[in-house]
Amino acid sequence: MANQVYDELKNGLLTGDITLSADDIYVLLVQESDATITTSATVLSGTMSFEYSGTSALELTETSGVNYTSGGYELTNKVVSAGEIGTFYFDADDITISATPIEDTAITAGGMLLYKRLTPIETSIPLVYFDYGVDQVTLNTPYKIQWHSTGIISIETK
Repeated sequence: MANQVYDELKNGLLTGDITLSADDIYVLLVQESDATITTSATVLSGTMSFEYSGTSALELTETSGVNYTSGGYELTNKVVSAGEIGTFYFDADDITISATPIEDTAITAGGMLLYKRLTPIETSIPLVYFDYGVDQVTLNTPYKIQWHSTGIISIETK
């Protein structure tokens, strides 16, 4: 379940500026760090960074690791489908980041951020943030992102 749905997603869906099934939607593995909340995306040390206005002032910065692709992973086979009256679901294929070939190296993430990728990347639009609650660490095994059986997000129009 999403911890934060950014206003940019809501506004973009209403104005037609965001089409989940057609746009370049990426998932970015992130770490949280204390920071002052602002309203726009910024670039820190050449990596993309978004703010999260959860229960405390946190800034999301991209994770890194062997076999992790900077900028995240593009969602494939994206689909928006209708559920019950007034409910729509967005889904895509699960993602697997291959295991690191180097012994005792890990990928660690505290959450993941879906975003609409634009060029230049620092103008990309944050859509949804998922906080794991605790860091998820893979050591010498694939890092798997498996979406819920009903989809990545549900949108109610009631």
